Amino acid sequence: MHPTLVAYYSGLPMLLASSNISPVLYLAFPKPPIERTLCPEAKAFLKALQLSSRPSKVIRAFVKRHAANRKLLRGVFLSEGYLFEERPLRARALVSELTLADLFDEPLLYLYRGKIHSLVRQGDHYIDEQGERAKLLLNDRVSTDKKELIEPFHLDLLEVRRLTGALRTVLNTMGANGAWLDLVFPDATVRPALVELIDGQTVVSCISDEKGDLDRSQEHAKRFWQWHRRVFKAAQQMVTERPGFDEPKDEAEDVQEDGELRLAWARAYWLRQSNFLFRETEYPVFDYRGNPVPPQVCIDFYFDTLERAAGTWYKRRRAGRGRTVGTLDFTQFKDLHRRQINSVLAFARTPDSPLERYDIPRRDWVPFRRYEPFARAVSRHAMMFREGDALIIHGLREEDQEEHYHAVLVLRTDPLTGMPMLIGDNAHRPALRSLAQAMRSAPRRSIKHRVRLNPEKYRQAVRRLNETDTDG
Repeated sequence: MHPTLVAYYSGLPMLLASSNISPVLYLAFPKPPIERTLCPEAKAFLKALQLSSRPSKVIRAFVKRHAANRKLLRGVFLSEGYLFEERPLRARALVSELTLADLFDEPLLYLYRGKIHSLVRQGDHYIDEQGERAKLLLNDRVSTDKKELIEPFHLDLLEVRRLTGALRTVLNTMGANGAWLDLVFPDATVRPALVELIDGQTVVSCISDEKGDLDRSQEHAKRFWQWHRRVFKAAQQMVTERPGFDEPKDEAEDVQEDGELRLAWARAYWLRQSNFLFRETEYPVFDYRGNPVPPQVCIDFYFDTLERAAGTWYKRRRAGRGRTVGTLDFTQFKDLHRRQINSVLAFARTPDSPLERYDIPRRDWVPFRRYEPFARAVSRHAMMFREGDALIIHGLREEDQEEHYHAVLVLRTDPLTGMPMLIGDNAHRPALRSLAQAMRSAPRRSIKHRVRLNPEKYRQAVRRLNETDTDG
């Protein structure tokens, strides 16, 4: 394996959500601080960090102790200006504990992430060009001197994705100023491309078009990413509105009532009520903004998000009552019991189903508590994952030692490895988080299936349903 891939295949993308890492391909590794130039305290810290199983605690204590000496902190944590770390647990600790204000106190700061950004000190934080609080991500490069950022030594893989529409970038060969990459497009075509650093920018110099259908692949990719932006927005709306999990708060012991609240919610919604009672507890029909908040089981988050992205959803409180129907409506499929994962998996196995199913081989049903083997198992199937997929997680749950399913929606993947970097799910309230965070609540479970919507098969299935209704 090429040394620049070690960091990624050791589990970094899975452990870190995409909000904590800039996906890059280093043409040369940033050089760590030279040990002989460090003071004794810095040397002792690095040794303690290397030996510690709790790196966050060690980093937090060192930053607090030397808060007034930012030059020392920069010398320890930045490698040639990069926040770089290839060991997963230590990388997570760095992005969790370090801020730009921990390392700098100058009024003006420059950060390279895709391009050079100017950051202005405001109180205890730095503010970016959009007026938002700037965050320090893994693989960011930072300096007080803009000239030091003009010649990066990494390719920005998100920029490659933006320029080409490719889902993934697979490394072939690499040189001092660029790399030959295989670009994997959403339509499953694979095309060699030369990606170079030119004047400090990541540039796609050429893409192979031997069959003459590159335009078709890129047009398909454009539609795919447009759809995904709508899915991502719908997932964010779900997180903002915070519909509860469909499990009664006063559920009787040894009684399973998951799924009952949504039925009670629907009755209250259509009866134009603002709240409803289940047992002795009252639940809202709308949030305080007037948005409908139907309770969800985990697989509901997947179907609700896709339907909402396609324009299918319940009307808000002031708009009366009703369900607008857009280009997706899974209630049309009578054989799909969409709130039962077993039924979804069975439906996805049928030949004409608009849902496509991929089964992880049994040998790779590795529980999350075996972290490194789990990461390797997921990476072996990463080519089968992309934005918009549902991952079906199954196994023993700690609290009752019974087998349970959980479903998550893939929202971002790592361009280099395909590993899911950001997922959306509802395990209590809707949340966007890393795959590791979703797995950590039940570490005995493993990923066993992937479900994917095929838009063309959906359209065909709906046409068949309409023809059947007409014939009837």
